[in-house]
Amino acid sequence: MKTLFLTFFFSLIGSYGHALIQEAAKVHEVAVGESLLKKYTFRNNSDDSVTYKITCQDYSHKCDGSTEYLPTNTMARSNGSWIELSNNLITVPPHESKEFFFKVNVPNDPSLSGSFWSIFLITPVENKVMEEEEGLGIRTVMRFGRVFVTQIGEQVPEVSLSSIELEEREGELFLALDVENTGGTYYSPTSVMKIFDADAKMVQEVSKGKETVLPTNSVHLVYPIQKLAAGKYTAFIILKDAHGKMFGTRRTLSIDD
Repeated sequence: MKTLFLTFFFSLIGSYGHALIQEAAKVHEVAVGESLLKKYTFRNNSDDSVTYKITCQDYSHKCDGSTEYLPTNTMARSNGSWIELSNNLITVPPHESKEFFFKVNVPNDPSLSGSFWSIFLITPVENKVMEEEEGLGIRTVMRFGRVFVTQIGEQVPEVSLSSIELEEREGELFLALDVENTGGTYYSPTSVMKIFDADAKMVQEVSKGKETVLPTNSVHLVYPIQKLAAGKYTAFIILKDAHGKMFGTRRTLSIDD
């Protein structure tokens, strides 16, 4: 019997299933002309061996939720061509850990400055032979990714903030803000939304954890707000990174009965 399979890939940024990358995500500081060896440690918490195929691609994310996975060196700030994989397959025995090594060769180009990145896409390899009746089958494959960011030198972050928008979802109100990185280096701020009434008294405050925005990329930040009495309010959203670089914007809100 012949079966035609349609395979759909779903990508997650972070760890998925029983394959866990134990190293925390971080930005790697490098120098031009430098070669260094890096590794990820995979942990398998399942009762079966798991095999994954590892590929490197360019990656972009926009505030509208769209994500692109492109061949390496497509984007101007790709570091994909700097990366040499020791192997593109890794098999981790049940309840064990295994290290995956790769080499990073930074070009000896003094003009390089700022953030460069790509993404490792980790896709499970199906070891079982699937027996199906003749017809059409659908196979869903979940893969996960780890963005690998290298930083050369220091640059001052530059971002563009949209106006604060009031959104309503299923009867709940939210304040939303688009943050676009217009510079050449990553920006990893925490943020806070504060609402003040007409008497300059703060009536609501919502904080968000760190969100990394890569150059040319953008994110959509959303803050839930509680029900407000009718009146005039001023909302502020302030972003601040670990180096003290701050950006902010505000909006006047009119709440009716």
